Amino acid sequence: MHDVIVGVAGELASSLGLVVEHSFEDWPCQYCINRYNYTHETVGSSGVQTHTDSGFLTVLQEDERVGGLEVLDPATGEFVPVDPVAGSFLVNIVDVGTAWSNGRLHNVKHQVRCVAPVARISIAMFLLAPKDDSVSSPESFVDADHPRR
Repeated sequence: MHDVIVGVAGELASSLGLVVEHSFEDWPCQYCINRYNYTHETVGSSGVQTHTDSGFLTVLQEDERVGGLEVLDPATGEFVPVDPVAGSFLVNIVDVGTAWSNGRLHNVKHQVRCVAPVARISIAMFLLAPKDDSVSSPESFVDADHPRR
């Protein structure tokens, strides 16, 4: 699975025009299975409070039977539901990704809301920052219009 998330990060870097000067191979991953045991009494309540993830990116396999993930629309300040799509993964840029891209990519505030009285399961893969190294923007992301942050 490490190869999958590293591949996604590499493709993201390539899509931004970054020449293969950067590798994510040594960046660690963390995996998490989330289970929310919702009941009739918890419908409408928050399963996870509003937050951003702290790594580089998150790849999420949503529960295809029940939604609940919501992202904050920065233009309106309102949360928008992210409906699950069967057979797909959701990729979020997160805090380190914003720093690494020198602000060209933006992390997303999100939360999970109970929408039905059923168990909801999701699987998350997090690409984290290197433990023994600092993260900085590649030189190609720094220019007069985008000074280093």
